[in-house]
Amino acid sequence: GCEPVRFEDTLETFLDPNSQLYQEFVPFGSVFPTADGIIVNTWGHMEPKTLKSLQDPKLLGRIAGVPVYPIGPLSRPVDPSKTNHPVLDWLNKQPDESVLYISFGSGGSLSAKQLTELAWGLEMSQQRFVWVVRPPVDGSACSAYFSANSGEIRDGTPDYLPEGFVSRTHERGF
Repeated sequence: GCEPVRFEDTLETFLDPNSQLYQEFVPFGSVFPTADGIIVNTWGHMEPKTLKSLQDPKLLGRIAGVPVYPIGPLSRPVDPSKTNHPVLDWLNKQPDESVLYISFGSGGSLSAKQLTELAWGLEMSQQRFVWVVRPPVDGSACSAYFSANSGEIRDGTPDYLPEGFVSRTHERGF
């Protein structure tokens, strides 16, 4: 089934039945069985255990009580033999299973401070990485979709990352 979630990775408010967030989520879960199905933004090869658990009537499927439909990936398949991209060339030169992939999705919104902290953490870790980084959004969550901030670039580093980050990590990061 699903990977266990450690207590410290949850929101305390979910344990308090009097909290506003808890009160908003309880009705949300109770309407699942009234739906014709649940659409999940993933696909079988990416999260096979989780999908199996959501679809299995002996596991989480008994809670949903309706079919679960994975709808990803939402892009056309690419013939790898016809793809020439610098990140693929770089990845092919790295040892197997040695590269972290960091992406917060199309709606992932990090503040400038969070981006800076993540950049410093990646640099200090000396870990190989591919980071799909977007300009920071310091405002509402929807600003991730509507932000026009592209960031000035100096020495190959966008202004929303620590100065010199790209040049210092160019052999380990992409």
